[in-house]
Amino acid sequence: NSGETLTSFVPEKSHWMKADNTIESFKKLRRLPAIAYYFGRDLFGKINVPVAIMVAASKDNKVESWTLAETMFDEGQDLPICYREQAMFNSLIRQFKDIKIKGVIWYQGESNVGDGIHYTEKMKRLILSWRSFFQNKQLPFYYAQLPPYQYANDTTLLPNFLSAQNKVLQIPGTGMVVTNDLYEGKKFTISNKQTLAQRFANMALANAYYRVDLPFRYPTMRCFEKNANI
Repeated sequence: NSGETLTSFVPEKSHWMKADNTIESFKKLRRLPAIAYYFGRDLFGKINVPVAIMVAASKDNKVESWTLAETMFDEGQDLPICYREQAMFNSLIRQFKDIKIKGVIWYQGESNVGDGIHYTEKMKRLILSWRSFFQNKQLPFYYAQLPPYQYANDTTLLPNFLSAQNKVLQIPGTGMVVTNDLYEGKKFTISNKQTLAQRFANMALANAYYRVDLPFRYPTMRCFEKNANI
């Protein structure tokens, strides 16, 4: 309808809730993750097509509990108990089984920062299991870089974890949203959710909707040269 300003749809207790400019809609939406709302709003603003946002969010969870365990295994090695439980997957993802989704944005990592380089393999398991579950081998999967907080007062944790996050990009159809410049030194959170969501949206728009006019890449190092005199 021309009188509506549609931004997105979000699920609330197994049904869809409309997002518009009404006071009632605002009261409901503010209980949801800001990144999801702004992401949907920015997508809609560029493509002018209704956007459905399925929110699956919970605090302080490891990536293992979001992974579909029955499709992922190590030969000759038992899976950790958190993989077998797959609690978050069962409670928040499995309900979307019959829905064809366009892509995933992922904002997690604080609970796994101690995994260091092993986080790469855990993310690979997560992504491949979701692609298998949704029957889409090319399902886009975009994730946020962990903010530069000094976790557990250990200066070695973050560099190892960021290296692991960078290596996830070797998986086709993935992308990482940079957060370093958005960090304000307040624990491990990013206060500027609008800019973070915009970066997610630009990445999705560029890759899924071919809007290459939008900034979505970040500077990466191609090579380096070691000088013995330095």
